[in-house]
Amino acid sequence: MRLGVGLAVGAVLLTAGCGDKKPAAPSSSSAPPPAPASASPSVEPAAAAASETVLNRYRGFRQVYAEAGQSADYQNKDLLSYLEAPMKQEIVAFLFQMRQKNIVYKGVPQSTPTITKVDLAGKPQTVIVEDCYDATNYILVYKSSGKPVPNKSGGPRRIVLQTTATNYGGTRGWVLTKSEILQGRTC
Repeated sequence: MRLGVGLAVGAVLLTAGCGDKKPAAPSSSSAPPPAPASASPSVEPAAAAASETVLNRYRGFRQVYAEAGQSADYQNKDLLSYLEAPMKQEIVAFLFQMRQKNIVYKGVPQSTPTITKVDLAGKPQTVIVEDCYDATNYILVYKSSGKPVPNKSGGPRRIVLQTTATNYGGTRGWVLTKSEILQGRTC
């Protein structure tokens, strides 16, 4: 599903469950036990740098988007600097519709993004961010009355978003280009 009305939903890290397996009992042989494997594989420095940059950009986008939503500011220059097509058009259109209907966001969403894929060999380079976005306390209200806009879809207030960041290089750098709700995923 494309972003649309559910665009401003929040994030919680999805973590893989750890097993309850106990370590094997040491053998009675006199050979020393093997060295333990690293808890996490080493990450290539370029991939680590790209991940850090993209996470910072994504967090910045989320903050500016929340602020723009509180006034339905579809022309917010700071917000637009984080985006490129098609995500840029989707967000601008959504905020414009909010402005036309005299609707704004009230509250603060929760977002805890994590990087799930880094492709620095691709042309263009991409990084995938997954975010369990929690909009429980970030609701649409009528600007004039402050009353909540009815949620006709009855959709969840917590969803998993998958957002693609693309590296355009130069002064443009990493921008967010696509985002979708991962159906069937919970957080």
